[in-house]
Amino acid sequence: MTLIFILKGQVVPCSMYRYPSPRFKRWRDDVGKQMLKYHLPKKPLIDLCRLTMVCTHEDARARDADNLQKAVQHILEHMHIIKNDKQIVQWEGQVNLPPCRKLAGVTIKLETL
Repeated sequence: MTLIFILKGQVVPCSMYRYPSPRFKRWRDDVGKQMLKYHLPKKPLIDLCRLTMVCTHEDARARDADNLQKAVQHILEHMHIIKNDKQIVQWEGQVNLPPCRKLAGVTIKLETL
């Protein structure tokens, strides 16, 4: 099974010091509403998965790719698309350059293995 989501808005990275931060909660709620427009699985996936994500940022600041990946994994778990973020055993991330405020967002592709 392959699921693809195209979500608007700057990805808010997870902070290990204060999870979930108020800013992350707002982003999670906004992205969750966007995901409801897609045909979500009736039950969470239980198979191992591969995650591919392509981010477009609003600005040229450096970001930690690992924290962006964690944010996407948390939203997939929060929306009951996967049962546990430990199911994602392969991931690939890419950042589109140059940054663009109008196109900021993330494209997520989730494939079962």
